[in-house]
Amino acid sequence: MEIKTYIKVESVLSLDSESNRKINSYDKNNDIAVANTDTVQFSENVEMASKSEWDIAQKYNMEAMTEEHMISLAQDLKDAGLITADEHAVMSFPREKARERLGVDIDFGRKHNYLKENKEKLDYMLSSSFGSDEIKIQKGIYMALQRLSEIS
Repeated sequence: MEIKTYIKVESVLSLDSESNRKINSYDKNNDIAVANTDTVQFSENVEMASKSEWDIAQKYNMEAMTEEHMISLAQDLKDAGLITADEHAVMSFPREKARERLGVDIDFGRKHNYLKENKEKLDYMLSSSFGSDEIKIQKGIYMALQRLSEIS
């Protein structure tokens, strides 16, 4: 007789074969049946996090960050190999400085909820006619921010 154990999975760390970087697969409604729990590695997100992820997560608040901090975060993630060069380029683009050059009055000290903003941007891109490359980059950014938010 085979006994199955059901585990509620909220976050699974895996390796993206294309970019050779860690990604976070996320599905709160995913129940996985396993025949032998000894073969399944599951632990708290903090235990699964690498030292570089942990250090970065403790340094930034994904839900209250200035653009300057977002640019610094992008560099830290790139240096740690946690995002691609394309994701880094998008994350580190100085949007507020560009808007200021267009004559928009900017508060550079304003803190943004970059986790929420990137989720909304990804949702919009998925519902619109954006190309798969753009969506892949935005998804990578959102997943990196979400992962750090879960660890911190």
